[in-house]
Amino acid sequence: MTPATPAARRLMRDLAELQTAPVGRVGAAPATDTNILEWHANIAASFARCPLHVRLCFPQNYPAAPPAVFLYAPLPHANVTRDKRNMNMYTVCLDMLGTSVYADPSATTSGVFPYSGWSSSYSVKSIMMQLQTFLLDDKKLADAVASGSIAPCRRSMELFSCPGCAHTPEVPCPPVAPASPARIVPRYIARPFVRESLDIARARRVATERIAAAKSLASSKIDADGWTLTSARSHSRIPLMNGLYTTIENSSSSLESAKKPSVISSSVAPSAESVASPILQIKTNEKRRIIRIISSAKIVPKLISKDLPKLEHEEKNISESIVVPPKLPSTCPFSYLPYEIMLQILNMLPVQSIIILSETSKYFYIATEDGYLWRNLYNSLDSKLEMKGSSIGDWKHVYTLQMNGIIQDLRCFHRKISFEEDVLGIPIEFTVNPIKKTIDYIHSTMDLLSYSAFREDSVRKTVWSEKFSEWMPLYLSYEHFQRGLPLLKKSLRRLCPHIISNGFDPIMVLEVLPKLMNTQIVLLCDNGLHNSHSFLENFFQIHRLFIEMVTEFPQLKRTILARLNSFAKNDAGRNKTACPSLGDLIPLLSVMPNPLNAWKSIGPVFLKESFERNVLWIGRHKSELATLKPIGTNGIEQDRIDDTFNASATSLKLWATYVALFSSISSMGSSAKLVKLNDEFYGRPSTVFLDRIRAVVQVVLECKSFDEILPLYMLPRLPFLTPSYDAKKLTEALRECVRQSLRKKYHTKTTNFTRIHASGVSKILRKGQSYRCAPGTRSVVMEGSWLRGGASSYLDSTVFLYDFDGKFIDLADFRHQDSEKPIVSNKAAVREGEKIIDDQKPLNVIFIVDVTGSMSSQIEGVKQMIKKFCDVDRAGVRIHIWSFTEGGDDIFVCTSPPGLSSSQLQRYVEKLKICVPVDFSREYANGDDSPENVVSAVAKLILEFDSTDNILAFLITDADPHHKCYGSSRTAKAETRWLSENGFTTDIYEVLNEVIESLNVTFVPILYNTSDAWYQQAAVLSGGLCLTPKSFESTLLSTGLVHILTTVQELSTTQTISSTLAETTASNLKGFNTIPISLDNFIPLHNDPVEQDRLAAVSWTWDMEITPAIIHALIRTTVERFSFNGAIRHSGDIIVATTGRAGNRVSVNVKMLPDAVQTLVFVMSSWTGTLGMVRDPEVRLFDAGSMTELCRYSFGDGGKDGDATAVVLCKLKREKLDAIWSVDAVGKVGVGSAQNYAPIKELIKTVL
Repeated sequence: MTPATPAARRLMRDLAELQTAPVGRVGAAPATDTNILEWHANIAASFARCPLHVRLCFPQNYPAAPPAVFLYAPLPHANVTRDKRNMNMYTVCLDMLGTSVYADPSATTSGVFPYSGWSSSYSVKSIMMQLQTFLLDDKKLADAVASGSIAPCRRSMELFSCPGCAHTPEVPCPPVAPASPARIVPRYIARPFVRESLDIARARRVATERIAAAKSLASSKIDADGWTLTSARSHSRIPLMNGLYTTIENSSSSLESAKKPSVISSSVAPSAESVASPILQIKTNEKRRIIRIISSAKIVPKLISKDLPKLEHEEKNISESIVVPPKLPSTCPFSYLPYEIMLQILNMLPVQSIIILSETSKYFYIATEDGYLWRNLYNSLDSKLEMKGSSIGDWKHVYTLQMNGIIQDLRCFHRKISFEEDVLGIPIEFTVNPIKKTIDYIHSTMDLLSYSAFREDSVRKTVWSEKFSEWMPLYLSYEHFQRGLPLLKKSLRRLCPHIISNGFDPIMVLEVLPKLMNTQIVLLCDNGLHNSHSFLENFFQIHRLFIEMVTEFPQLKRTILARLNSFAKNDAGRNKTACPSLGDLIPLLSVMPNPLNAWKSIGPVFLKESFERNVLWIGRHKSELATLKPIGTNGIEQDRIDDTFNASATSLKLWATYVALFSSISSMGSSAKLVKLNDEFYGRPSTVFLDRIRAVVQVVLECKSFDEILPLYMLPRLPFLTPSYDAKKLTEALRECVRQSLRKKYHTKTTNFTRIHASGVSKILRKGQSYRCAPGTRSVVMEGSWLRGGASSYLDSTVFLYDFDGKFIDLADFRHQDSEKPIVSNKAAVREGEKIIDDQKPLNVIFIVDVTGSMSSQIEGVKQMIKKFCDVDRAGVRIHIWSFTEGGDDIFVCTSPPGLSSSQLQRYVEKLKICVPVDFSREYANGDDSPENVVSAVAKLILEFDSTDNILAFLITDADPHHKCYGSSRTAKAETRWLSENGFTTDIYEVLNEVIESLNVTFVPILYNTSDAWYQQAAVLSGGLCLTPKSFESTLLSTGLVHILTTVQELSTTQTISSTLAETTASNLKGFNTIPISLDNFIPLHNDPVEQDRLAAVSWTWDMEITPAIIHALIRTTVERFSFNGAIRHSGDIIVATTGRAGNRVSVNVKMLPDAVQTLVFVMSSWTGTLGMVRDPEVRLFDAGSMTELCRYSFGDGGKDGDATAVVLCKLKREKLDAIWSVDAVGKVGVGSAQNYAPIKELIKTVL
């Protein structure tokens, strides 16, 4: 089996992953040695002796596309349906195997539910884990086991022998792994090779030259920024001696006074064994003396030579030379303690104590580096990866990798290969400035992707299907960087089309990497990215690459210093011509030796220039701020201070975040020292470092005023911060910025601020917190989505409208009643989905007739009524005649052939006979219960029609459906079995829910001798009427049905419910009464399943005459489902049956909003339970015209914690009529729901 294609190579890696780390009670492997694209699998099930056999068919473009998954047994599960092409197999529908594409209600575009559907990062292992959890969960199958409906599946599993592989009931193939499989292949880990090792190796060969160079370095002139300009091949930044965790800078002695070390045979670099512990290869009686010598000096660094063979055993003895530092006086009393005893003591300490102890003295620093100590600590961990140190000196590194969770992440998400096998990089998304035609923002999701996946497999979507167009290598280790450097040069060249060059120019580094770093920080400050370990790791990975490029091309140091000095020294270097973007300048400080000191030198003039440039954007927010009016005697303009902060909060937090990062880097001693530590973790900082910096950044992000944020700039020389915050001085500083902005012509007295960014802002920044919508924006859409099946099954999208005085006007939700001249257009009194009628498609009228025995006294009248209805061919209408009956262990749903003429339909009606399925020759239905199989007849609509078909269904019956209380009868079990085999749930309310929300259907039940709530629910949820005949005159009854048809057709085109229309409809339904529903007692479908059966016990009123008011109250739902004519429309719930994902959306046409509306507040709430009970919720706001995302709230950021039931996503606001709308992200959680808006309104008051 040769992996010749990318799909085959990837599947081989998936197979290796399963063999290395099997899934308990699961087995999976290629079915044959000749076709790796077809796999068979077995999953152990608690209800059967034999496992469930599974077939996986992978496409040629795997992993870009998901496999198809089939079962060989009829598992009674809602997501398992009989395969239409092979009746012996059953198709599995899972969200992770779908495309996540949904139909856009605008009927012009489509979109993708966020973080759903297939991702090429998934593997066979993840698929099998999902199948095991989702399909064979004991709790989910408990009802099927208890009711006996699992029996056919069990029987099939225990008798099945696979024709496509060697699987038999006696010998399952592939074999199932044990319940708790052990990892059988450990991964050997060695500390990464760092660039510094090269310099040390060179120093060992030319020790005399190195010392001379060190003395020269110490006496050389260093500029004010702490950088020495060097030639391209100079490495004076490398100290004379440098240990793994400490450097010579930590020593109090200078380079001039450093003594030359004693070197014994420097021909071979020392191995990890020889340096991990200074006493490993010394006899026991010599250990104490050696410890005293080493404890006063630095530990010798680990050097790795690519020419040395890999160590297969830790205990392997390799004769290596060691560097013996000069003997220094020892004053540590512990140095006299036998080393064996000290090691035993250290083994009994917790890790935190060992770390603290290592910082107390040089002796303990050396002792706590012992490799055996860290191996014991690693083996004591309860849960860990199966890793082993390549040498005894690597065990501390292995332990640290485990605790930081790093090594398992360093592989391509698409091909699953490591950075040792290919060059890994990141996907790049960039935007072009519409005016300057240069790249203005560069962003990356930081998903690791191999070059071969980008180039050969043409991967252009991230893990979660976000599109990108470019790729750039990362720095993970020095060796990896060198392999990727040629590719990096090509990538940078492609990202700098405005630079005219025959090839790579180092200046391109300064055009790309600072922009990438700055975009990451902008999105953080704009709430487009969350302040997390992941974000900070990503930032420092880019920072590490930036530092290495500056080291690789030292001429960049001159350029960086020149730019910073030019900016700091004179105004000419600070204008927009000399420095077009401050965001591209400030990242340059991060590669300085001491970024914080460099910031303190340049910060005051930087902030001043930033404030002056912000006048233009502040004026866009509030034009009055760009003018100077007389101020009061106290010299304070508090409104100017507050409005300036609000308008420029993102940039203010941006600079403060950089200062926090600079401070953290400098706290490590220098950027070079941070790099050395990060290189131990493949360019990533340690968890301790990330915890510290994350806390500081969070303080910045939570600032809400100038007096909170100004101290965070760490610039005590600011005039309005000496010695504390001074509002008067800040007012004068802000006014001076306006004057300087006018002087520098950043704005003029005639500037039209509404035209600023008229072409829109970068789509990358639309992920953030605050911005102005483009002037041409017509409508925005709030969309919520979730995965069905959680403790709370529905989310509700609601828009609250407020006037210019902050007073509540109205709201739009799924059931809000409209006024006669509505401000908004939305739902009637119950939940339903938005249905889009295609005028070009016919209306399918379906008569679903009960022909069981109890209908014997009504069937002839029903047949005459239908024949009268079919007496003519009706334009734009297709009529179908269905019938249902049951008997014993069978149920039947018979359907008329499509396309019958009126005369053919009338002849078909004559075939309807009691207890006889159409075209059967004998009586078949002699059911053993009073309910009938109407649920299966309704469910069959999904099997016969598409979601775009328009349906009007008349349900004609005299019996109840099979409620749970009838579940023990034979016919009830037969219907339950039919529903399971055809992919439906066995809950009759959920079946009804799926039909209504998947199809454009309106139900009109015509009931004889029953008023079951299930029919009432079908009518009211679909916008129909529940009718009870009060006449036996077929002509009168058929006339009523004809007028219902005519009314539905007219409603779909006129989109109104006039009084005349309601009266006409009521007058033509004289042959029927209706059963009204008390909405106070009505239980929506989406309530918890335990409450659904209570609906049947509701005491309904007697049927009553149909009046215009009833028509207006109930059938108007059909209007809302077909079309909306208001400024705001609500879609209701949209269910994607193939993925199990649900969603709803509110569309706002801002051009149609009344003049009284100033603010719209978008809220998402859970119908029942807390937000934490909703599975995988997402909510976002996007531009309906361009479908670009404007704002998103991540429930993982806190919305799912505690008792929160609602979240205020954002607000859409305008300052005055005809002003540009602005979007402000809020993300504030609280309580309340669509059943009780009062707490939500109180929450909104805090954000208006």
